[in-house]
Amino acid sequence: MNEEDKKEFKRKLMEQYWVEDRHHMLAKKSKREAKSIVESFNESEVYQNVNIRQYQEDYISDYLMYLWEISKPSFWAHTKASLDLEEGLLWGGDMPHFKILCTVKIPDDVYQDVLNFAVNYNKGFEQDLEAIGCVVRAQVVKFNRLEETQKYIALLDGQKQEAAHERIREMLQRDCPYTFF
Repeated sequence: MNEEDKKEFKRKLMEQYWVEDRHHMLAKKSKREAKSIVESFNESEVYQNVNIRQYQEDYISDYLMYLWEISKPSFWAHTKASLDLEEGLLWGGDMPHFKILCTVKIPDDVYQDVLNFAVNYNKGFEQDLEAIGCVVRAQVVKFNRLEETQKYIALLDGQKQEAAHERIREMLQRDCPYTFF
């Protein structure tokens, strides 16, 4: 696929409102072509793929798993974008994308965004804090990231630092109530 064809395909792809339709269009391409397309998405396109969620959460979750199979960098970029303080966490299916966040050592920049969400999320949806807490706990327990977590907290200003320390401490002490841990 030449650059002009890729540009035209992306235009048609992003015209689709439903992520499910985008996913199916990509799946019709070869793995190599689909990888090239998803890795060329800009931040706005990535955001649109994971945060226009109305009635699409399960499909977006399926799309993320498709990305995991064809392009780890694109999976991580989409995962970072889904950690949106306004939208909350992406809940879809049995949360296979969260199973990945709890079973592999996630890239440092993604972990920084996980910590940012864990510390700054304040929409009042306890299940979001429980779920992100599972990720923090898994990264600390399974991948020895306590020092990295403490460094993140140390960079916050005084009052924020104290609140962040308390929230992370609670997350690390709490058992994960979800099966993706």
